[in-house]
Amino acid sequence: MKNSVQATQYMLFTESAYRDIAPTDWEVEEGEEDYDDIGNIKTFLHYPLEPETFVLSSDSKPPAVLIDTLRSEVSREYCQVAQNPELGFHFHTGRRLTALLEYRDHWLDGLPEETIESFAGTGNPFLLGDICPDEKWSTPDVGPV
Repeated sequence: MKNSVQATQYMLFTESAYRDIAPTDWEVEEGEEDYDDIGNIKTFLHYPLEPETFVLSSDSKPPAVLIDTLRSEVSREYCQVAQNPELGFHFHTGRRLTALLEYRDHWLDGLPEETIESFAGTGNPFLLGDICPDEKWSTPDVGPV
């Protein structure tokens, strides 16, 4: 028998380990475990406190580290798509995505196939309507042509 604790988060100390390394302010349950080859051992069981849930208040910004990590991970993922589109991802890419977004074939004419296959765009702005000549617009970066 390994031990009799029926929990997923706990620390079970032998008497000497508890004496040597456990913080003195921890609440513990004293007990005894019976091991087949060793016999009875006095134990000290500590259940860690549940971590407090992070709740973002409506008037505060998320911690910068979360934003930086998210940006970094998104950037890394899109670099992977651009460099290795054949790997497969948790989102659609390439011609499959252009079809789902209702891109017209003539919009893709002239683009290298490798550029299309590494496409991981997030939408089709033209579904909202045509761009009128008097509207401001930007040209998206479609990679090397």
